[in-house]
Formats: sequence, structure tokens, C-alpha cells
Amino acid sequence: MSNLDLQGTHIHLTPIQPTHFDELHAIILRNPQTYHFSNIGASVEKFTLWFEQALSDKAYVVVDNATGKLLGSTRFYNHNTLVPHAYIGYTWYDTDVMGTHVNPETKLLMLTHAFETLKLLRVGFEVDADNLRSRAAVLKLGAKHEGILRHHRRRWSDGALSDTYSFSILLDEWAEIKANLQARLA
Repeated sequence: MSNLDLQGTHIHLTPIQPTHFDELHAIILRNPQTYHFSNIGASVEKFTLWFEQALSDKAYVVVDNATGKLLGSTRFYNHNTLVPHAYIGYTWYDTDVMGTHVNPETKLLMLTHAFETLKLLRVGFEVDADNLRSRAAVLKLGAKHEGILRHHRRRWSDGALSDTYSFSILLDEWAEIKANLQARLA
């Protein structure tokens, strides 16, 4: 997947760098219970595992345009070129910006890049079944629920087996979803 800066009105996405470690870790340390459903741990050891994988996967950090402050991280993963598609996920934000313009603008930037630059036919999302906030956010984007993968993962936070809700957006749905996201952000 390409690793270009993606510039938005209020935020931009830039490739994660080793220098981002401390600021991102500080976000997690402020509210570690918030990230229970993610694969991020608050301890230095667990956060380092997440961070090394994020570097390897060429994840993005989400940056506030006005302040330069890091707001969270997201990435593309499981890119397939045979039937051009990828997933967007491993997304998390500082609790201060949850429920604001940050997630819709992040997804607008990523989906625009996916469908209009990378020419993907499908973008998927996988969400822990118990993560009601993220499931609602993905549906609000306009993604379609495709099904549930039972006992699909183990959570890093507690080792529990978890089910995964699967969602997608197809290329022929993109124009309407893009218009809706732009209207939400206007």
C-alpha cells in the first residue's frame, strides 16, 4: 500500500515514525481501559509490540492540523491485488476526540485514497463484536454489515476469545458514501 501523506481540512494522516512512540503511548496511558478491544497494551512492552507492527505495516498517525498534536493511528491492511481490496482498521483515537469530526475525516481521507488513487473495488472493516462504539461508527459511515466471524481472535488486553463483525464498502457505493461524509463534515 502506498504511504503518502493524506491531507484533510482539520487533520492529516502521515506515515508513522519512530519519533511518534512517546506521544502515542502517552495517549494510551491516559485512558488504558478505553482501548480494551484493541491490540494495544498500556505497558511499555505491549505498546512496543503494537508500535513495531504499526511501523512494519506502514500505519498512519492522525495529526491535528491546527496544533500538530497526534490524535491516534489507523492503517490499511490485508491488501489483495487479485480482487483489489484492503481493510481499514487498527484505528484508535485520543478519548478527547472520540465522537468528533476526526473519525469521519480520517475515513474520508482513507476511503478516497483507497477508491480513487489505489482503485480498490472493496474496502473492509473488522470490529470486535463487543466494541459497540466502533460498530456504530462503521455503520454510520455507510458500510454494510456482512456477518460475524465467531471466536475469530484473542484480545491482547485479556486473552479472551472474541467474535468479529465484518463490514464493507464497495466501489459502486462510494460516491454516495463520500457525499454523505462530506455533508457530515461541512
